[in-house]
Amino acid sequence: MKIKKRNLILLILALVVFIGTGYWVFSMYKVNKTIDQLKSDDWRVKEQATKDLTKLGKLAVGPLIAALKDKDPEIRWRAARALGKTKDNRAIEPLGLSVKDEDKRVRYRAVQALDVIGGDQVIKPLIFALKDDDIDIIEKAVRALIKIGKPAVKSLISILDNKDNNYIRIKAAEILGEIGDERAAKPLIVALKDEDNQVRMEAAKAIIEIGEPAVEPLIMGFKNEDEFGKWRTAVILKNITGEYFGRSPEKWQKWWEQNKDRYSTQNENK
Repeated sequence: MKIKKRNLILLILALVVFIGTGYWVFSMYKVNKTIDQLKSDDWRVKEQATKDLTKLGKLAVGPLIAALKDKDPEIRWRAARALGKTKDNRAIEPLGLSVKDEDKRVRYRAVQALDVIGGDQVIKPLIFALKDDDIDIIEKAVRALIKIGKPAVKSLISILDNKDNNYIRIKAAEILGEIGDERAAKPLIVALKDEDNQVRMEAAKAIIEIGEPAVEPLIMGFKNEDEFGKWRTAVILKNITGEYFGRSPEKWQKWWEQNKDRYSTQNENK
């Protein structure tokens, strides 16, 4: 009796494995057939195939990653688009390589896909995308990094020192201002002395966005500024505090001594 029962269990397990294997084989056949449809001359067939691959989800991830290397750029960008909608982390590294693709449509879809997947792992390829020469790709990367928020701050601060690329410093300052993390206050204050005027302007705007956490370091560095630097700092402080004491470090320092406890309490309550 025990032997028959054991045999029955083994038979059931074998059937489960057989059915499961059959389902997997059929599913992979369907995935590969759908990917082949991306090569159709009919754009409607290609569009439907892209949607179908998205519905197939994680089963399609491996073949879609392989399709990122196809010689046809349309297949590559459609694969990138579908990978984003799977939200599978396995796609992050391959999509990071696609951010460097020669075709701007592929790069854009890769950035878009990384935005959809999200998380700390997509920060590095998104920052690389800030170097692109296509404004749409850059702006897509900017919005994606802003959405990620605080986890991206450390990496963004590090590229404020990238002296080889003014534009990436401008965008880093812009994103840091939008995120509004107080860790960026001091690095942005340093960026007020950047050699590039646009970097300085974006840093000033970002400091105003960060607001109260920037007040103390601004006042502490006031006396070390030249006359123009003092005027600029005073204007930034006015935008944050509503107060204005001109270019006098002493007056700003006195005001701060009288009000810093109030600012500390406000920051603690946030």
